[in-house]
Amino acid sequence: MTDLADFTELFSETLARVRARLDADANAGLTDDEPAWIDTREGTFYWDVTQPPALEMARLWDAMTETAAAAFPSTAWGDYLDEHGQTFNLTRDPAVAAQGTLVFVATDVVLIAAGTQASSVASQTAVVITFQTLESGTTCDLLLTPSNVAVTGTPTGGTLPAATRYYHVTALNEFGETLGSADKAVTTASNTGRNAITWDPVEGATSYQVYVTQTEASLGQLVGSTVATTFIDDGTINPSNQEPSLNTTSGINLAAGAVATGTAGNVSPGAVTSLDTVITQVYSVNNPAAFQGGQEEESDDDFRVRILGEYVGTSGGGNQADYRRWVAGQGIERVTVVPVWDGPGTVLVVLMQQDGSPVLSSEVDTIQAYLDPTPGEGEGQAPIGATVTVTTSTLLPIDITCEVIPQAGYSLDGAGSTIATRTAILTSIANYLATLGPGDKVVFEHIQACFFVPGVLDISATVVNGITSGEIPLESGTQNQVARVGTVNFTEP
Repeated sequence: MTDLADFTELFSETLARVRARLDADANAGLTDDEPAWIDTREGTFYWDVTQPPALEMARLWDAMTETAAAAFPSTAWGDYLDEHGQTFNLTRDPAVAAQGTLVFVATDVVLIAAGTQASSVASQTAVVITFQTLESGTTCDLLLTPSNVAVTGTPTGGTLPAATRYYHVTALNEFGETLGSADKAVTTASNTGRNAITWDPVEGATSYQVYVTQTEASLGQLVGSTVATTFIDDGTINPSNQEPSLNTTSGINLAAGAVATGTAGNVSPGAVTSLDTVITQVYSVNNPAAFQGGQEEESDDDFRVRILGEYVGTSGGGNQADYRRWVAGQGIERVTVVPVWDGPGTVLVVLMQQDGSPVLSSEVDTIQAYLDPTPGEGEGQAPIGATVTVTTSTLLPIDITCEVIPQAGYSLDGAGSTIATRTAILTSIANYLATLGPGDKVVFEHIQACFFVPGVLDISATVVNGITSGEIPLESGTQNQVARVGTVNFTEP
């Protein structure tokens, strides 16, 4: 329930005050030396038989207070506030589970059923978050190992020392890499040799890797990568990285969502790496992009703001306030309206989560249909003649390098029992960027000012997205970019 501390005192009551009135009425007009005087102290018969009615009366006073509070949207709560929302056909935004994509890599062709579960690991998220696939699918066929590998040695044109070498070739696709082909040996007689390796193309391969070893039938070391079907080993590349022992080129991308609703499911790329549903052929699972769209159920305070906005909101025939009110009524946390963005009669509506991050594409489609399903026809909320384009924000990473000169007793990361400043600096920068809306430019000098938190004496060599003064430019033609902290490289002298 909402805090009623400031609600009218007409309905304010406590058990102690009810008890005091009962006791006063019991001995009204009597003195303590009269036979009719009643002992009202706790533990007496009188107190025992009157305490239950006093408790019930106090409860009734509370109910009267809550009844009055529930009657007004400014003090209503829970189900009562939901009923006020119905006055304007508003409903509380429900909790939503985050959605994204999981990539399964397998060592064989295998069915990944809908409901297959994977989870984040505690080192990457505050708590373990479980996700499950929303669709099923079969991993693609494994790529074939390259065949018809041939090696031709040349005694000149390179720097390979004299030796016998064994070459293997693997094929790669978006999911992984095949096993190496059979050994192909070649002997270099001089210390100026080079070897040309060729093979047949593999259908579905996006690139190839060439491995070499000086021991037959052993895993080789990587000597080259190529998208062609030929490679020259002339000794300029030192072998590294051992060839794979599994064929991991079978995989699939599947839509997935968090099992539980809420913002905890909005995990960063690469956070989901643990396969919970046992599938022996699955080699790995991962999320190449962040999961997005998870939100908590709308709070009483936020829902109340929307309801009160309907009471005070007056239609402006399609002004900016109307668009913001219409979109907020559909449960979008934050919206920016750009009028005449592409000529007369055009309106750009940028949807965002509260922190400025993008919403799901399905929400964009829903709001587009709600506002203007057919451009300019007035079939939605937008007035006739208005062509509305609904989009969501895109994040512009702000990459920063800077040398931070700390005051005595301070350092970036708290080395040597000093006080750390890195977190305070990052928070300061993030707070500044959070004040910027879509399309707002980032000012270099404002970024510099954010560094001066307690414990920072000076800074030098600051570079923000490649510039050292002025405004950080947005991508050409974009009015929906929201700046956020990207890669940072802070050093100390």
